[in-house]
Amino acid sequence: MPALLAAALAAATPSVPQAPVAPTCAAQTVAVDGLPLWVDLQGQGETTVVFESGNGNDSTVWDALEPKVRALGVRTFRYDRRGYGRSAHFASETYRVEMDLSTLQGALTACGIAGPIVAVAHSYGGGLALITARRDRRIKGLVLVDAVVPGVSTPKIVR
Repeated sequence: MPALLAAALAAATPSVPQAPVAPTCAAQTVAVDGLPLWVDLQGQGETTVVFESGNGNDSTVWDALEPKVRALGVRTFRYDRRGYGRSAHFASETYRVEMDLSTLQGALTACGIAGPIVAVAHSYGGGLALITARRDRRIKGLVLVDAVVPGVSTPKIVR
C-alpha cells in the first residue's frame, strides 16, 4: 500500500505549501450537524490525506499508518464517524448512508480542508470515499483497501 499511496500523492500534490493546521482541528471535538465529532488534522502541505475507516472501526485503525503518511510532507485528517470512537452517538435518528456522507462533508468543512484530497479508505469507508469522490471535486485520488463498491452492493445511493 505505501507505493500506491505515494503514487496517488504525487499525482495530487501541487508544489505550493499550505498554511499550518488550524489548532481547532488538531485532536479535538468539533460540532458537525449538531453533534460532537472527534477530528484530527495534522501536518503541513497542500494535499490532505483523509483516512476513512471501515464499518465497526474508528480512526484508531489508522494510528500506525498516519504518522508515516504525514512524514511524506502532507496533511493528514482522521475522524470518528457518528457513534464510533470519541464521537457522539446519534440516538434519535435512523441510520442512513447519507448521514455518514453528510458527516464527512461537515467534518471537512469544519476543519477548512479545501483540497486537494487523497482519500485512503477501508471496507465500508471505501464506499463512502467513492461516493464522496463522485460528488466532491476536491478529491483527486483514492486508495481503497478491501472496499465496498457502490453500484455493486448499494446501487440506489450512487447518483
